[in-house]
Amino acid sequence: MKKCALFVVSALILVAVPFSFVWAESAKPIVLGAVGPLSSITGRDCLRAAELAVEEINSKGGVTVGGVKRPLKIVSADTRDNAPGVPVTESIMGYEKIILEHKPTALIINCHRSEAMLASMDLIAKHNVPTLISISVSPVVDKKIAEYMSKGVNCFFHTSNNVVDWARAYGALMKVFKERGLERVYGVYSDNLAFRALWKMVDGGLKKAGLEVLGVDAVPIGASDFSGPLFNAKRKKAQVLWSIYETGSVGILAKQFNSLKVPALLFVMAGPFVSQRAWDEYGDELNGVLVQLTESGGMPTKKYPPATVFFDKCVKKWPDWEYAYGHGPANTYDSIYLLVDAIERANTTEGASLYKELEKTDMKGVTGRVKFNAHHKIVYGMDPEKTAFMVFFQWQDGSAVPVSPASVAEGTIKLPIRIK
Repeated sequence: MKKCALFVVSALILVAVPFSFVWAESAKPIVLGAVGPLSSITGRDCLRAAELAVEEINSKGGVTVGGVKRPLKIVSADTRDNAPGVPVTESIMGYEKIILEHKPTALIINCHRSEAMLASMDLIAKHNVPTLISISVSPVVDKKIAEYMSKGVNCFFHTSNNVVDWARAYGALMKVFKERGLERVYGVYSDNLAFRALWKMVDGGLKKAGLEVLGVDAVPIGASDFSGPLFNAKRKKAQVLWSIYETGSVGILAKQFNSLKVPALLFVMAGPFVSQRAWDEYGDELNGVLVQLTESGGMPTKKYPPATVFFDKCVKKWPDWEYAYGHGPANTYDSIYLLVDAIERANTTEGASLYKELEKTDMKGVTGRVKFNAHHKIVYGMDPEKTAFMVFFQWQDGSAVPVSPASVAEGTIKLPIRIK
C-alpha cells in the first residue's frame, strides 16, 4: 500500500514539473532595449510611445511565443546624442550596457544624430541584436545597413524615413510654390551630416523646379540667434525662407523672423511648432508658418484616422505631450507592433526566422501602410493606403491645417500678407 502511494505521488510530481515549467516561461518577459536620446523631448516622447504600445499589448495578455503568452518589458539607456558636444562614445557605452546587462530581444528607438548611430552599429552587429531604428534620418545609415546585409548581417531595420524621402516629398511643395509665384528661396540649415546632405538635394530640386536659390547659411546645432540668415533673406528679397533645423531653437527663428518682418513664407521642419500647445505659446507669430511633420501621428489627420487615434491617446495620457520635432514617437509605436507581429508569425524571438518575418511586414500603422524594401528600410510615399507618409501643414488662425500630400490635405496654403 505504501509503495502504491509512493508511486502515485511520484507520478504527480513528474506530471507537475512540465506544467510548472510552462508557468515559469509564461512569466518570462520579452525585453526591449530602448536606447536613444531619452533626456531630450524627442527621446522622451519616443519612449512614451513605446511604453504606450507595450501597455496596450500587455493588457491583452502579451506576446504569444510557442503557445505561451509573454509580457513585454522595456529597459532603457540615454545616449544624449541630441545634446551639443556629447561624444559618440557615450552612445556606444549606452548600447553596451543594455546589450551585456539585459540581453534584449530587440533594440528600439536608437540614436537620432547620425554620427552616433553609425558609431554604434558595429557593436550592435557584433551581438546581432534585432534593431528597429525609428528616428535616424541619414541615408548613410541605410547605406551601412545595406553593407551589413551584403555580409549576411540582417539585424537592422529602419522604421523611419530618411532625408531622401523628405526630398522626394518636397517636390510637391516646390510645384505649389512655383504655381503661387514664390520663386525666390533663401535657405538655412543645421550644420550636421544628415542636413548637409539634405540641403544639397533641396538645392538641386529647387533649381530643377525653376526656383531661384538666393543663398544659404549653415548654423550650428543649438544656435540661439538667426539674425544673420534672416537679414540675408530680407536683403535679397526672398519669398520663401526654407529652414532645415529641428531643435527647440527654431522657436527663436520664428520670433526673429516676425520681429524683423521678413517678407516671405516661413517653411520649417517641425520643431516646437508641432506641439498642440504651440499656438498658445507663439500665437500670431505662427500664423502662416508652413510646417513639415516628418511622420503622421503628431497632429490629427482626419483623412487617415489611425494617426488621429494615436494623437488623441497621447494627449489624453500625457498633458505635457509635445511631439516637439514631429518625428519619432509614431515610428516607435509602430515598431513595437510590427516586432510583435513578426515574433508571433515566426513563433520565436531568435535567429533568421525572426528576420525573415520582419522582412515580410505589411501592416497598417499610425504612419500609414508599413512595409520594408529590400534593404530593410520602410517605404515612404504620398498615399497612406499604399505606403508610410509624411504630412505638411500650415498654421492658419490657430488651426494646424494639413495641406500636403493631396491624399490627406484638408486645405490649401495661404500666403502671408507681407509677401509681394
